[in-house]
Amino acid sequence: MSLGNRIKDQRKKTGMSQKKLAELVGVSRQAVTKWETDLSVPSTTNLFALAEILGTSVDMLMDNERDENIRSSAEQTYYLYKMETEKKAAELRRMRKENRRIALIIAICHIGLMILGLIISGSFGEPSLLLNRLFHYAPLLIATAISITSAFIGKRRLSIVSFAANGLGLLLGLCLGNGYTGARYGMSYFGWVVWGGIFLVSLVAGLMWEISVAKKGKQNRKKTWLLSGIVLTVLVIMATIIITSLVRSVCGGSRASR
Repeated sequence: MSLGNRIKDQRKKTGMSQKKLAELVGVSRQAVTKWETDLSVPSTTNLFALAEILGTSVDMLMDNERDENIRSSAEQTYYLYKMETEKKAAELRRMRKENRRIALIIAICHIGLMILGLIISGSFGEPSLLLNRLFHYAPLLIATAISITSAFIGKRRLSIVSFAANGLGLLLGLCLGNGYTGARYGMSYFGWVVWGGIFLVSLVAGLMWEISVAKKGKQNRKKTWLLSGIVLTVLVIMATIIITSLVRSVCGGSRASR
């Protein structure tokens, strides 16, 4: 019989619900469900707490065949510590693998975004000063590196937000006057300001999102995702409107003066 089944049997013998057991241990009901279905293993502290609450011993909860040689409390504690360490190591390996996969996807998306930008700029029939500056002075490559690195170290929200802002900034920067349109009015091209402003705002918003989720923890993850996503969307939209309005007002003022 597995550890999860033993916990479940002992809980039913005491007539205790999963919710009540979770409250006494100090975890969520979902955590108890995962323990009983062997999807996760309770920590050393929680295992001792379970034994005390359920009126049994750690020996009874653990698999006797695996623990028949464990006699003293010190040996038992060390064994549980080893189990928890192995579990954390396995989880860390899984997360690193997942981070590498997401970083690869983000990298492919950025390459596709660059190609799309070149296609869009080429449709205007003249060279794109925006892409020329972003590539020549390397800000686009730096932005791409930030997004990919964020995904690689597990900051997925920051990575996704920075990628979306990169694409939105490029699109608006190109649409506001591709090539040397601004030069016709005796002024510099402002597409890079639009792109840079939106990207910088996205970095701040992405970091705020990461901090918010870290503070809330896993128990309210869905609610936190929704609330943070709404706030983030509002921030990016406001930044886009403000930056675009400033650029248009400057362009309009230059035209009027000429």
